[in-house]
Amino acid sequence: MQATFESILPIFLLILCGNILRRVDVIDPAGWHGIDQLGYWFFYPTLILVTIVNADFTGLQLDAMMLALAITVPLMFVFVLSLWPFLRKAGLAGAAEFSSIFQTSIRWNGFMALAIAQKLFPPAGMAVVALVMAIIILPINLVTVFVVTRFADRTANWPTLIRRMATNPMVIAAAGGLLLRALPFELFAPVNKTLQLIGQAALGLGLVGIGAGLRLDSLVKPRIAILVPVAVKLVVFPALLLAIS
Repeated sequence: MQATFESILPIFLLILCGNILRRVDVIDPAGWHGIDQLGYWFFYPTLILVTIVNADFTGLQLDAMMLALAITVPLMFVFVLSLWPFLRKAGLAGAAEFSSIFQTSIRWNGFMALAIAQKLFPPAGMAVVALVMAIIILPINLVTVFVVTRFADRTANWPTLIRRMATNPMVIAAAGGLLLRALPFELFAPVNKTLQLIGQAALGLGLVGIGAGLRLDSLVKPRIAILVPVAVKLVVFPALLLAIS
């Protein structure tokens, strides 16, 4: 329990730092947008790529875990999408809002997974998280881009959807990591080290950015768009995965 607490505490402290920095207004508001853009297009994808490339899967027997994930993730897609007709008829969420509900319900936070795995189960834990990234990042991001585009921009056509999925940096990073692992040679050591340094920066930058984006006043009067994905993500998804496992 103490090890878990010590693993999670730095994450929340960084989030808290981001929220405080945003509130004291020491950084130009436009700067936070730049940080978000850097994270989305550069830091996060690099972290995904380098984690997949450098993971050591030697001796790990993870066939059952991969199968459980391969079954659970598509079931979650179907389950969350099935909520849309009920939310729409009840007037609880519009199309654009549902795209956020879907995204929050399906996406997962690699920052916390990597931090806890590194603290509790090195080095095998990091390899397991990297393998999970390799398995679920591609389908999750492809489906999420499709759903978000269709619901947030109802005029989007198939060429637009395909272009957005193909240019999604997380999809490119996960596919690139798998491709590099398949090559008969390793990354040039200085390049690998550079990517690792960028990945390390991604963890801190990403968590500070998350903290800056938090709107704590939303907790006072939480809406369905917040309650539904929290329940799905923290209760339904883990329960389903454990049951299938």
